[in-house]
Amino acid sequence: MPYQTVTFEDGTTEEYDTEALSAGAEGEIFRSRSGKHLVKLYFSRPGYDAERMQRIKTLINDVNPTKNAPYWEEYFSWPEKLVIRPRIGFRMRFAQGLRTVDNFFFRTYYERVLKPDERGWFIGRVAAAIKIVNAANRLSSSGLCYPDFSDKNIMVDAYDGRMTLIDCDSITVPGRISPTVQGTSWYRAPELVKGSLTIPNVRSDRHALAVILYLWLLRWHPLNGDKVHDSRDPDRDEELRLGERALYIEHPTDRSNRAQGQPYSARILGNEMSELFRRAFVEGLFDPGRRPQPAEWQEALWHLYDRVIPCPTPSCDWHSYVAAPTRGLACPCCNQRIKQPTNLPFLYLMRHKGSSNADDFQMDLMRAHYVVGWPERTLNAWHFKPNASSLPPAPDQMPDIAAKAAFDYDPHKDQWYITNLALPEARSSGPGGSAGVWRTWPVNSSLPLVNGMLLQGGPGTEYFRIKVHIAQVA
Repeated sequence: MPYQTVTFEDGTTEEYDTEALSAGAEGEIFRSRSGKHLVKLYFSRPGYDAERMQRIKTLINDVNPTKNAPYWEEYFSWPEKLVIRPRIGFRMRFAQGLRTVDNFFFRTYYERVLKPDERGWFIGRVAAAIKIVNAANRLSSSGLCYPDFSDKNIMVDAYDGRMTLIDCDSITVPGRISPTVQGTSWYRAPELVKGSLTIPNVRSDRHALAVILYLWLLRWHPLNGDKVHDSRDPDRDEELRLGERALYIEHPTDRSNRAQGQPYSARILGNEMSELFRRAFVEGLFDPGRRPQPAEWQEALWHLYDRVIPCPTPSCDWHSYVAAPTRGLACPCCNQRIKQPTNLPFLYLMRHKGSSNADDFQMDLMRAHYVVGWPERTLNAWHFKPNASSLPPAPDQMPDIAAKAAFDYDPHKDQWYITNLALPEARSSGPGGSAGVWRTWPVNSSLPLVNGMLLQGGPGTEYFRIKVHIAQVA
């Protein structure tokens, strides 16, 4: 294949394919000869080059979420070098091995093109969803609007959960970088579809984010029900469906837009995710201020990830699903019930109430997050301390993702265990015992999990108090 030479503002050059990898309304994308980078070369637009150059420089130097932040580099294919020849453009990282989200929910492509090992599994989708909202929160917390959240601009690996946001030159900053797009039709907020809002903002981003999550996890558009708004004009029907007459297909009281072909309900994701979708598409559909923020999705998705267990059916398309402490637990994809183990440990994480009483924890199981035990599942710092996080404490630092404890199961004894891997001050209290009577739980030692027992990663109130519940699920 012949190559073209691309010249950057700093005088360096690099060779790129002459055949475009993809093209859009503004320009074309080319892959580097090394395969490490892409360049976007804008179509010529007389009198606009200076503005484009300034926009790219601002993105690279002033509002770059990856600058001096190595953790965030994989999240964004961000402009990194200004191209001056053969046309104005920029270089960005090539997200190798990833596919755009639309490959996974358009049935024809999914079934005919993707190989079974490329389709991933449900827990990989959840992991990718976590990274999608991490990226969204990283942008919105910096005052940046990404007006084109869509299935074409998010690249994922549904097996290992990798994710990269592309087309980042559409980022807008109020007063600094003006918008160039309003977004893709399926993901535009109703106020943009109706025209009552003409410039995208962080609140319209929140609608697009919720749509992406619903599509990605449940494989259906949350507003695409059976209700017909204009039988004579399909374009007008879609405009009404996404705009002024938009109605959530799982609306709790108005059932007029149910979707008969919808494969999965938000209920299979648990109460926390189901409630956020309700807020996004009922309360917040026409009231942008009530839409869930990315940080709320972050917490809910991490909780969801903690509850996913493998499906026993080898041919199941999901390979995993969300577990709940109920009998007859079954995979919603293949309907196969769990057979072994017949019981699972559910560890409920209780926060301290903040009072002067060191033993004053919120012990309401209905309000607490729980982690479902499974062989080799690990617990991290954020499972033991409320103020710990899976994200970096500072942009130039990396998060502590080391495993602190791990589950194990002995099928012969039908007994669950938890091993302390790295908690030097961990302790436990037997079931029915006083909360003030604790035993040490040394590093590298295992405890048999018993219904009603308590665990704590350390003696202080800054740790969760964890209550163990062994539930019969088969």
